[in-house]
Amino acid sequence: MNDIDIYGLHTGRDPVNGEAGPKAVAAPAVPVDSPKAAVGAPVLDDSPTDERPAPPVPSAAKDVEPDGDSDDEPAETPKWRAWMRPWMEPWVRSLRAALGVWFGAIAAYLFVTFFAWRFVPKHIPPVHDLMGTWYKYDTVFYVRIAEDGYLWSKFAPAFYPLYPALIKALNPIFPGGGLPAGLFISIMFGLVALVMLHRLVDHEFGEKVASRTTFYIVAFPAGFFLFAAYNESLYLALVLISLYAARKGNFWVANVAAAFAGSTRLFGLLLAAPLIYEYMRQRGWSLRKIRWDALSFGLIPSGVVAFAIFLERTTGDWLAFSHAQDGWKRKYDWPGVPMWKTLKLLNDKPFLQDWRLLQLVNLAVVAGAIILLLLALRRRSRLSFRPDQYYLLVYAAVPILLFISTETGWPNYLMSATRIGLEWFPAFIILGMMGRSRAFERFYLLLAIMAQGMFLAPMLLNIQFTA
Repeated sequence: MNDIDIYGLHTGRDPVNGEAGPKAVAAPAVPVDSPKAAVGAPVLDDSPTDERPAPPVPSAAKDVEPDGDSDDEPAETPKWRAWMRPWMEPWVRSLRAALGVWFGAIAAYLFVTFFAWRFVPKHIPPVHDLMGTWYKYDTVFYVRIAEDGYLWSKFAPAFYPLYPALIKALNPIFPGGGLPAGLFISIMFGLVALVMLHRLVDHEFGEKVASRTTFYIVAFPAGFFLFAAYNESLYLALVLISLYAARKGNFWVANVAAAFAGSTRLFGLLLAAPLIYEYMRQRGWSLRKIRWDALSFGLIPSGVVAFAIFLERTTGDWLAFSHAQDGWKRKYDWPGVPMWKTLKLLNDKPFLQDWRLLQLVNLAVVAGAIILLLLALRRRSRLSFRPDQYYLLVYAAVPILLFISTETGWPNYLMSATRIGLEWFPAFIILGMMGRSRAFERFYLLLAIMAQGMFLAPMLLNIQFTA
């Protein structure tokens, strides 16, 4: 097939006025992102855009009779099934694609968890204690907050409450403390995140790009954090639900999901930028077309506000979540300064020193994400986004800008960049487009999966900090 079809065209319907798209004979009468076209509420089609319509069935196949007596008339499709099919089939397609990646990732992480101990034969734990090898770094904070509350450490308020609250809710169900509950929550929301990622990308760029994007984000060197007892999968799932609902014009759902994202990570507040952008784009950038659903944007900060009220009542400090960041020596600077300091640091350490290599990976992730997003802005490129898809670029650009303006203490100026890069999923969409080249796909997957093993095994063995 000729893959270029998806770059100037959309799915079966215009995302704003519902007119026929590339699958119709005639082109839309009004451009997608013109003010005139944005009057109505968006009507989006979930049909795949990365493939041409199926060829006609050969005449020989048409002549095949169904099983049974030829005199019997074919049974009618039940009305309930005909009603469900248009909206259910895309979700089933996304679920099937996500499940394959999800099961494969779980099997791979079990393999690494068991076989990593070959490198330290003198300290092999019992099999029933292997789950405890995932009890590292931020996981300790989330589990301890769920079990003992925010008063157990002065740095605990740096970790937002939704994820530990879910651990506390499920803790009575799982034996062995909060860790099994945390892993279960992350694994299940990892599946939700993959389904939503496939659904959103399938809707915008077609099924093939969606399948590659879903696989590439899990294969990424920090992909295992979507399954570890961190809040990454919960946050990413809420972000994708919010953006997908906004794209469909359901801004109440979008902003409720954004509020929950804000109670998971502070960066959830930044969802206001892409959501407002998409809201105004769908209304032709006209203030006169703003409707009552704009009130839903007031929900976005509610998660952070509720957390601040809770902290004031428990710790006496409204801004304890901000003051707790002092433990990581976080401070704001001009954009790009942390990247420059990281570059200087690379000249001060031996090339193979562990911290130097970690900073090199962090720097490559940030720089790579910026370059990929810039490629999406190029017009008439195989990797370009349409103007009506720029809400995805707004979503990624705002947190990246804030991230490269925030530094932590020496020597980890770009702390956790590799893990946080999972949240910049539009960059993985670009990689999914580039994956049309078999050579690129093989290069990326071999390098990414091997790097992920090198990140995961040292973390499980307490050899090296990962992210």
